[in-house]
Amino acid sequence: MPVVEWSDIYLVGLPDLDEDHKRFVAAIAEICAAAESDPPEDAAGLLKRLDTLIEAFARHGVKEERMLSLLRSPAGMEHRRQHVAGHSRFREEVGKVRSHIADGGPAPGAVGELGVFLMLFELIRSDYDMVGLLRHEGLLVGDGRLVEGASRQDFEP
Repeated sequence: MPVVEWSDIYLVGLPDLDEDHKRFVAAIAEICAAAESDPPEDAAGLLKRLDTLIEAFARHGVKEERMLSLLRSPAGMEHRRQHVAGHSRFREEVGKVRSHIADGGPAPGAVGELGVFLMLFELIRSDYDMVGLLRHEGLLVGDGRLVEGASRQDFEP
């Protein structure tokens, strides 16, 4: 059984972000499976997989930070601060796992912790909160599109 599994309970209601989240969960599960296979994938292969995850998360973060920049209420601005801090913590955790594997440490438990961090630690929950704040401030319509004129820029990097 994979360390992490996707469930639609994690959907935040923005298709682009939901697809990113699904890919992150799948990538973490694949990295765990590769590390636990017999024989396990070598460190170089695991590091390449982690680097792909890091790059994808960076692109995801840019999209979210553009959305977060639209929030203007005190609650929205506080959420933005906390959300960006959560992104930083996730990047730090991925960096620690990457260093651990590069130094020859066992990968499965370390990679599994990333999945727990992604799903149970608030990254997905925090995205759900972000969507709620964007809706509360009148910046999103029902299908997740920005309200006309709500932004000077598109969400895509």
